[in-house]
Amino acid sequence: GVPEAGLIFAMAMVVGVGLTLAAVAALTVISRDQLVAFVARHGGSLESASRMLEAATGFALVLAGVREIFGTG
Repeated sequence: GVPEAGLIFAMAMVVGVGLTLAAVAALTVISRDQLVAFVARHGGSLESASRMLEAATGFALVLAGVREIFGTG
């Protein structure tokens, strides 16, 4: 019936989430050394990109706040 279908759906969702989390964990363990090497090679570029992204995010937040305060009609 309907309750059984709901339980099966919920179990399928739990299994899917578990498999996704396991895959992400496995990928993290496997690719850790490559990521460390990449950051060692391109640390300065990554820092610059990170600062630019933070500045853009801050600007977007300020713009959203000004828009909320003063409205646009």
